[in-house]
Amino acid sequence: MGLATGREVPVVYQSRHPQTARVRMWRHMAGPVVFLLSGAVVFLGVGVLIVLTK
Repeated sequence: MGLATGREVPVVYQSRHPQTARVRMWRHMAGPVVFLLSGAVVFLGVGVLIVLTK
């Protein structure tokens, strides 16, 4: 995760899976969402380009 050794961070536990924990930091929680949204925008953009060129 790229965190410094010994650094204190807030941790979130899910009620359904208490054995697994997640670091509660904006960059670690929002990273997958930003990646998926970027991929969706590229996918839709390519679809629009294909429709407009025909």
